[in-house]
Amino acid sequence: MDTHENDGGGIAPKATAQKLAKAITKQEYKENDFSIYASVGSDDGTRFSMSPQIKSMWKLAIFNQDNLQYWLDKGGNHNMASVIKQLIHAEKQLFKER
Repeated sequence: MDTHENDGGGIAPKATAQKLAKAITKQEYKENDFSIYASVGSDDGTRFSMSPQIKSMWKLAIFNQDNLQYWLDKGGNHNMASVIKQLIHAEKQLFKER
């Protein structure tokens, strides 16, 4: 799955969000059939692409705060230390008791 265009989250967040929603609904998934755990370091330049895309996704009916979670690693940058903190955070979400 590619984005709407290069840096689609930053340049065309609405179109990118719609493309992702279409891919999900094409598979006949409903809002309770999937989970997305997105994260980025707060000092990572890619945040400026990811944040608008996530916000656009939340505006679509298929996405909500439960199936699309977004976490900022405070002080995190575009490096392995931040990636590790993001993975640990996602792991806690993926394996929590329900």
